[in-house]
Amino acid sequence: MDGITAFNEVVERFGDSGAPAVQELVAKSLLRKGTTLFRYRPDQRAETIKVFDDLVKRFGDSDVPGVQEQVAKALFNRGVTLGQQDRAADEIQAYDYLIQRFGDSDVPGVQEQVAEGLLNKGVTLGQQDRAADEIRAYDHLIQRFGDSNVPGVQEQVAIALFSKGIALGQQDRAADEIQAYDNLIQRFGDSDVPGVQEQVAIALNNKGVTLCQQDRAAGGIQAYDDLIARFGDSDAPGAQEQVAKALVNKGVALGEQDRAADEIQAYDNLIARFGHSDVPAVQELVAGAMFNKGLTIEQQENPEDAIEIYDHLIERFGDSEVPEIHELVERAKQQLPRRREWWVHGKRHRAGNKPAVICSDGTREWWVHGKRHRAGNKPAVICSDGTREWWVDGKRHREGNEPAIVRADGTKEWWKDGSRYYPEHDFKSDV
Repeated sequence: MDGITAFNEVVERFGDSGAPAVQELVAKSLLRKGTTLFRYRPDQRAETIKVFDDLVKRFGDSDVPGVQEQVAKALFNRGVTLGQQDRAADEIQAYDYLIQRFGDSDVPGVQEQVAEGLLNKGVTLGQQDRAADEIRAYDHLIQRFGDSNVPGVQEQVAIALFSKGIALGQQDRAADEIQAYDNLIQRFGDSDVPGVQEQVAIALNNKGVTLCQQDRAAGGIQAYDDLIARFGDSDAPGAQEQVAKALVNKGVALGEQDRAADEIQAYDNLIARFGHSDVPAVQELVAGAMFNKGLTIEQQENPEDAIEIYDHLIERFGDSEVPEIHELVERAKQQLPRRREWWVHGKRHRAGNKPAVICSDGTREWWVHGKRHRAGNKPAVICSDGTREWWVDGKRHREGNEPAIVRADGTKEWWKDGSRYYPEHDFKSDV
């Protein structure tokens, strides 16, 4: 690895320098060597730890801020590396050394490492079923850095407050859990730091869920509405996901209150806002909202409207490779009659660019006035295996020298006005 060689050369040539700027360069080289080994050589964890130890041994007593930051990062990364080796006690000890060595530092980059160390310490303690110690670690972080104006540190405080809420909830301390979320929302509700905003949004969502679980549906719905009002126009993927979750959760809560019309409105709001999102997690929520809407409409004894919703779900997400979305598509198919056809005046026909034949396996065909047809250069037949065919006025046809049949196995056929032809590039590719 050329990078490792370069880092070694810097350390060998300048490792004994007393110049602060050069010391910082050496410290950075050692840190980068360690992080490179961590990322690309998982089989050399012991060597990775040795590199971080070398950095700490050389510069652990330095009073140069830039060097201190590298030492703090080395101690934090040492803890992470030990955790990767399932050495939880040693991992926590590494974080404790970091906190003891730099806990009172006023260097922003060092403060961020201390905050991350406290957060990771809490997470690791929680994984060891030491909930009380876990919460103490979060409280230590919140007390030490709660008033910080450093964005990276603010994010760690926000995550600690959220994690504290989760830990309290796991101990069946719902009131304390909600208080932790409220503390987070109150402290950082007006933050413009993206990572902090996302924690506020998640806290509002979890608050809503917890309130609903406590039979406080009105409060839960209010929490969802607060989230939607705060972050509904955000273009950050993490915030969008939380808004989408809030709309689904709001719909479910309204349904449990026998408010079917309001429930459907919540799902419609989600579909309208995020129906064309390309974020997989948001797509899953859209698909879930569509399925829930179909079920609710079915329960209102409107089977035809429900079928239309299921059709829309299948058409929109039928090709998705996301397992959770695929499962929803399959469940939607199970809700449909075995085969349906639309006829007008004795001919297969369906307006609105919707399929006139839907088979039990999910195959769909578009017909207009008794002829297979679909405008807009879109396939008129979409088979359950993914095969697609283009038809215009009852004839296989596709413009633009594009294939009119694209099979699931990748083979293709070119057709124009009902006649098969072989494009010039086919002959060239066979030569």
